[in-house]
Amino acid sequence: VIKKAYEITVDTILNPAPRYTAKILMKWHENGLRNLEEIETFIASEKSKERATPRRDSGNKQTVKSDADDWFEKKLRQNFGDNI
Repeated sequence: VIKKAYEITVDTILNPAPRYTAKILMKWHENGLRNLEEIETFIASEKSKERATPRRDSGNKQTVKSDADDWFEKKLRQNFGDNI
């Protein structure tokens, strides 16, 4: 589980930070996820929600974001400001 959270961290942010990994682990814990199988199912579910929920960004290009993406972005901005 920790390895999966770390892999997501290094794949997502330029300068991996333990706080980012901790936030991922906390989110999984809050959602009652306890093992890798549950986490993989959760990730797949979030990805399917992303595909089903298109949004437009400031460049007028259609993008897709999930609630988890919004949550992670909010937490990153709280910790790192607009330098993410």
